[in-house]
Amino acid sequence: MSPQIHSGGDYPLCSINCSYRLLIRQQNFSSMLSRPHIYLPIQVALTSILAVALIGNQSFAAPTPQLQGGDEPSDPLSRIQVFGPNNWHQEEWIAVNDGVRGGISQSFVNITADNFLRFNGNIDTTTLGGAGFASQQVTNTPYFDTLALYSYSGLAITTAGGDGKEYSINLKTTFPANISQSIVEYKYKFTANAEQQEFVIKWDQFLPYYRGRPVNASSDVPKEVDTNSIYTVSLLCQSGFDTQKGPFTVDVVSVDAVTIRI
Repeated sequence: MSPQIHSGGDYPLCSINCSYRLLIRQQNFSSMLSRPHIYLPIQVALTSILAVALIGNQSFAAPTPQLQGGDEPSDPLSRIQVFGPNNWHQEEWIAVNDGVRGGISQSFVNITADNFLRFNGNIDTTTLGGAGFASQQVTNTPYFDTLALYSYSGLAITTAGGDGKEYSINLKTTFPANISQSIVEYKYKFTANAEQQEFVIKWDQFLPYYRGRPVNASSDVPKEVDTNSIYTVSLLCQSGFDTQKGPFTVDVVSVDAVTIRI
């Protein structure tokens, strides 16, 4: 039985090898030596064909593309930075605390040596009878419009150096008449611990709240945030009606708009 020969080329290697050996046997060796101008080109040509066939028989793996950032194979997200190192828009963050209701809670933001945004302050619960909140918000509609947030699956917030308290990232889609007016906002709560954490939040995980309490969806309150109309993003720490109080601090590494690929 003839051996099975596998090759990546168009012609079996055994056919080329056998043809070459057969030609050598059929020719008079001395005649070949005396007439090199005829036989040498034939030998060179057959040798070249054999070399091509051998190369074709090799299996070469295509190089793996080197992907960056959120496109790395281990990361199921593709992303664009909304806020992060060198892109915090620090001058646009403003405090919106319970002072609008007579409270004395405070909040601040500053940029750390690691280029994180540090959100810190103090929650007072005595003045308002157990209630209290402190927040920092940034309103930049043209910037959010440029990012086309509606084309993503949601947001990812990465934190570090948290104190174990509960925080939230909030989105507003309507303009209040003034800063003290309460309006519906869409909230996602998370607990920030000391180690670095990333919270990936789909748009439908931002739930509607009004004055710190969840509200049911209605004709006036859409169930999901309108991603075409996001104009304010805020970070909030609140008492949860006297469930937490006192100093708070968390470092925000980045906030990204993400597309979830799996």
